[in-house]
Amino acid sequence: MRYPKIMMNTKSNLIMLIDWENISYGRKQFVDLDGIIGKAEKWGDLRHSIAYSGFNKKYASLIGLMHQKGIEPRYTLTKQIKDGEEYTIKNAADIHLSVEAMTIAHTNPAISGFVIVSGDGGFLPLIRTLKVLGKRVYVIGKDRKSTMKAMAQEVDGLAYHSELGEEE
Repeated sequence: MRYPKIMMNTKSNLIMLIDWENISYGRKQFVDLDGIIGKAEKWGDLRHSIAYSGFNKKYASLIGLMHQKGIEPRYTLTKQIKDGEEYTIKNAADIHLSVEAMTIAHTNPAISGFVIVSGDGGFLPLIRTLKVLGKRVYVIGKDRKSTMKAMAQEVDGLAYHSELGEEE
């Protein structure tokens, strides 16, 4: 007796984590959220998206747009005032993103992959650890120049925000 083959869903269940400060830094135009989401959806089933930054009042319309696109803005304390002077807390959003990624990796076995939107080489230890845990990892960097070259050898897929509109 022959039994029909059951087709298994081979798409990865993905979480997209956006280092907003890295992907938007120095941009004169808006970040192409539709392009980023579209690329992530080509890699797998995008289950949730989170953007990390020290969002402030000037980002009010962006935050509304993120919600419309299904991206959860996650506030990270990136500015402090000490002795009356404001200063930036370096890598605060990066650390927040990394901690969240590890929490998701350890507590949600249904998530089989991560899309990290950043070209920051500081994420290489995170990428390697996620790979050791059996997760697929994809990266969307800002552009070829600012995305760390070593990422190409470490990830399952790599794209550049600056080239998303040029695909297919």
